[in-house]
Amino acid sequence: MNRKILIGLFFIGQFLTAQNFQSVEEVNDHCSALGFMSNEEAEITVDRILDEIGLFRNFVLQECPNINNAVAKNIQTSGGEKVRYILYDNEFFNRIDQKAANDWASISILAHEIAHHLNGHSLNNRGSNHKFELEADFSSGFYLAKMGASLEEAQSAIRTLRYERATATHPAKADRLKEIEKGWRKAYKNIKTINDEPVVEENNEIEVFPYDIDKQTKNFSLGSEAYNEKKYTLAADYFLKSYQYSAGDELTSLYYSAATSVLDKQYNKALPKYIRLFEVGYTGVNTTYSATDKKTGEQIIYATKVEMDNAVKKRRYINPKTETSKSKVSEIVKNIALIYASLGEYKKALKYLEESKKYNIDKYDLIIQEANIYFKMGNTVKFREKMEEAIKLKPNEPDLYYNLGVIYAEVDNSYKARLYYGKAIEIEPTYKNAYLNLGALILSEENYLVEKMNTLGTSKEENIEYDRLQEKRMGLYREAKPYLEKAYSLGSVDAKNTLNNIYEALGEDKRID
Repeated sequence: MNRKILIGLFFIGQFLTAQNFQSVEEVNDHCSALGFMSNEEAEITVDRILDEIGLFRNFVLQECPNINNAVAKNIQTSGGEKVRYILYDNEFFNRIDQKAANDWASISILAHEIAHHLNGHSLNNRGSNHKFELEADFSSGFYLAKMGASLEEAQSAIRTLRYERATATHPAKADRLKEIEKGWRKAYKNIKTINDEPVVEENNEIEVFPYDIDKQTKNFSLGSEAYNEKKYTLAADYFLKSYQYSAGDELTSLYYSAATSVLDKQYNKALPKYIRLFEVGYTGVNTTYSATDKKTGEQIIYATKVEMDNAVKKRRYINPKTETSKSKVSEIVKNIALIYASLGEYKKALKYLEESKKYNIDKYDLIIQEANIYFKMGNTVKFREKMEEAIKLKPNEPDLYYNLGVIYAEVDNSYKARLYYGKAIEIEPTYKNAYLNLGALILSEENYLVEKMNTLGTSKEENIEYDRLQEKRMGLYREAKPYLEKAYSLGSVDAKNTLNNIYEALGEDKRID
């Protein structure tokens, strides 16, 4: 009995490679003729990347649907001239951003492809190799740090990859993450060196200027205008100058500058501001006293409670109010911790999260933040402990069960992984990723069966064992199928190819186009 070497059908999460265009005419036929050139958002993003590194564009950027990727190519025209292209599938970018839960993921992919051109990788037309990919990953990390991305955001696209090991063309996921981190840290170090406003010393002091009330109020007003126009980089700078020209007394301006830097994703600029606010004990608490004029209905603000009480005694003013804003200490401490975590400074992040327990911070939120940091540190034991603590506080939160399912699947505890995925689905019947991962978990058991079947000989006993294992294998397909069909019905495109393979293996006359 002759048998072919068996290969499993577990293809979920694998990305297709881009179409191998050989000429500009082929590109035009496939892309431009369909009405696709390049959308404005992609053009702006590419220019932002190039502006940060001071280089001009030396390639054509073109949208190309249905290639399920982005690729840097050196393509020949009919006249023999080589033209550099970056081709991209915008729907692919959208799926990556959705998985990564941020828009830095697609930016990093564009940065990676730009790096291929700027490093001359596309000139040989030999395709991908480990050296080129790692060089482009390093450059991508460098570019994104200069654009203001955190380390986690710079790595977010690669983190969505579910295949961990190296392939013939691409390095292992862990190696790629390390290279992005190297590039990011190099740029971040340079940013801290050359950025002279604010001036941050080792003790997190920010340079202040001689007191100038006109410049302080003018900069605060300009900051407010820029903020309302959503020009956050400009607003943060103006608020900072307002603080500096107050000789360091106007801490509210510094708080606005820090908070606006966070909105602008300039975490490296926000961090020293928040630390300064924490060290001087800024609370942001503000008490106002007001009463209403009975005749005009106008609300009058008083400097002190005594002034307000005296006005009310005259009986012309009514509805006295004393309003105190909530302390901002808990927000400041938590933001310091989260920024340190985004910069990969996990021990400092945990230190500030511990400090935040002294303040009125939601216990559930605190546990989740700690869990996320332990996950980034690779400490899955502490991550599980924190997630199980969180479940006690919010037993009907499906994401908690889903994340525990992911962690138990990673350590090959299939029983608990199924249990937690099932619980997530029980709470939220439309939890797409839980169905997808449950189907993938079932199919992962196929690898063991395939390996065993490939070792069998052709004796009568071994043929019987082979048939038994083959039936068990078909049973896995039948068991996984409804979960994958449900995931696909909820919009998971990752399930499509695997489902088609299952239909074919089971002999079903069915296919998803």
